[in-house]
Amino acid sequence: MQVRAEAPHIKVTVEGTQVPHRLMQAIKAEFTPEQIRVYEVHQDTVDFRETEWYRETKARITPGDVIRIYRENRGWSRAKFGKLAGGFKRRHISAIEKGRRSVSTETARKLAQVLDINVHRILDPTRIE
Repeated sequence: MQVRAEAPHIKVTVEGTQVPHRLMQAIKAEFTPEQIRVYEVHQDTVDFRETEWYRETKARITPGDVIRIYRENRGWSRAKFGKLAGGFKRRHISAIEKGRRSVSTETARKLAQVLDINVHRILDPTRIE
């Protein structure tokens, strides 16, 4: 169970399988019901990597998806990323990300270096490192 209580400038989070009754009473005495949220945490959790959804999603990831995700996470436009990677045009980066243009090993090396990731993350996106 997780109990979370929030008020201006105050945030209390209590996590555990059994929150003591006296602690809950103290929280309820200090916070209004609107400020308190109780979340039930189920013990029978499943590793997401073992789900069908994960296997299907992972199988659909392309080199372009990997490049786009890392580029966007850095806040770079396609034009900026292309310049950083050695002068690739925005259209070239766009075509790679959308899967309309394949990625050679040499291009993958250049892009991986700029993104500061292992080249295999691009060349074999379903590989778990």
